[in-house]
Amino acid sequence: MNKTILEQLIEANNFFISYYAKKHNKIIKRFGTWTKPDTDIKGKHFISKGKDVFVYWDFNAEPNKNGNKWRMATDPLKVEAE
Repeated sequence: MNKTILEQLIEANNFFISYYAKKHNKIIKRFGTWTKPDTDIKGKHFISKGKDVFVYWDFNAEPNKNGNKWRMATDPLKVEAE
């Protein structure tokens, strides 16, 4: 049985996620986790305009002004557990 993307994201400690990024105009692969490190704050999943959107913690991202590294992946193509 194939697991859904959401199940894979939640179950993996860390993962690589691949998705098309409009900002970069290409498919990108990022290293992340479902839960913010050293907290119990979880990522999110919701549907927007008929597309699956996943909010995950990106280990390699530049932190925003609040120190967060949350990123959104729309309709991910692939998730690979580390």
